[in-house]
Amino acid sequence: GIDGIFITYLHVLILPHIILLYYTADGNSILAIYRQHMIQFSRLYKGERSMQNTKILTDESMMELVSHGFADFPFQYYYEDVGKFDNRCIDWHWHREFELVSVTEGIVHCSIGNIHYILEPGDGVFINTGVMHRFLSTGTAIIPNVLFAPEFIAGEGSLIYEKFIAPFLFSGISHIVLRGKRPWQSHLLSAFSDLCRLCSNQTATWELEVHALV
Repeated sequence: GIDGIFITYLHVLILPHIILLYYTADGNSILAIYRQHMIQFSRLYKGERSMQNTKILTDESMMELVSHGFADFPFQYYYEDVGKFDNRCIDWHWHREFELVSVTEGIVHCSIGNIHYILEPGDGVFINTGVMHRFLSTGTAIIPNVLFAPEFIAGEGSLIYEKFIAPFLFSGISHIVLRGKRPWQSHLLSAFSDLCRLCSNQTATWELEVHALV
C-alpha cells in the first residue's frame, strides 16, 4: 500500500558507519578567527537563520524563487513560525524539492491543492515535488521543516534513482499527512526530530548523518 511505499522511499539509502573526524587546536589567533568564520558559514549552510522570513517570493507560476541548499548539497533546514509571516500565512507556492514538515507548537491549517488539513503538535506532512501548498495559523505555530532535491537521495540516472525515486515522483501521490497517533508515522516523525537536531547542532559529520537519515 501507500504506507509501505512511503517507508521504502524514505529508507532507500544505507550509508556506512559514521566517519570520525579529529581536529586539533594550537591556540593560534589566526586559526581561531578562521574557525569562527567557518562556524558562521556552517550555520548559514545548514539553513539556520538569524531572521525570520515574513513572506514567500514566487514567480508568475507560483514557483518559489528562493533556492534551497546548494548544488553540491541540495538540502536545507528551516525552523519557522507561521505566525510571523505576513498575515500569518506561508502563501501558495510550489518548488521542485521534496518537503517534510512537522508541527511542534500551535495549530497549522495546511492546504494542498483543494484539500485542507488541520495539523496539531506531533503531526506532519510530506509534500511531493511540484505540488502547490499553503500554511496558515491564527497565532504562534512552529514548523521545523526540510527541503531537499530528489537527487540528494541518489543521482539522476543511478539505479536507486530510477528504481525508487523516479516512480514516486510520477506516482500521482501529491502528499502524505503524518499523524503522531499512527505507529509507523510516529516512527517517521521521531526520525524527523532526530534529523532536525542534527541540523541545529553543529558537528563535524552532520552532512553525512543527515544524508543517512534522509
